Amino acid sequence: MKPGISLLLFLIISTLVWWSITRDFDEQHRPSEGRDADYVEAFMNDFELTRMDELGKPRFRLNGENLEKYQQKDITHVTEPVLHLLQKNRWRLSANTALLDDANETVEFIDDVVMQQLETEPAVTVHTQRIMVDTRTQIAQTDRPVKVIQGESELNSIGMIYNNRTNVLELLSRVQGHIQPDN
Repeated sequence: MKPGISLLLFLIISTLVWWSITRDFDEQHRPSEGRDADYVEAFMNDFELTRMDELGKPRFRLNGENLEKYQQKDITHVTEPVLHLLQKNRWRLSANTALLDDANETVEFIDDVVMQQLETEPAVTVHTQRIMVDTRTQIAQTDRPVKVIQGESELNSIGMIYNNRTNVLELLSRVQGHIQPDN
């Protein structure tokens, strides 16, 4: 009788081990559809991207230290981003990080954001902690504190909207500062 019990226990244990191995294997190797797999789908180091408009003219150029696009997400993460708006009013935006949303064609700059007008003397420079740029409409906006500097003039505000097509900068609330007259 003991050999029968030993054989039965051996079969039960073998079946349990086989079942647990095949179950784990199936779960680990199942296609990622329906699961929240969050792995990097594409990445680049020291990159430069140029987006064209519908007429084939460059709309903007973006370069950065690292770019990571995650599977099943519309957001791309960029470290040390620099964005150049390439329309008639040229601007350069930089920050510690940026989030690109391809579906909405926006770029959100985060932490130590500097937005500087190019080809103008003295240049207009905007400092803030967060700003959203719609690359289709060429509108940059934030609800955070901003500091706008041009030459010896300085204005501070809570919130700002800048329209690059019309070259209009609107400071939203609690505006204060000083404007130095031209000599």
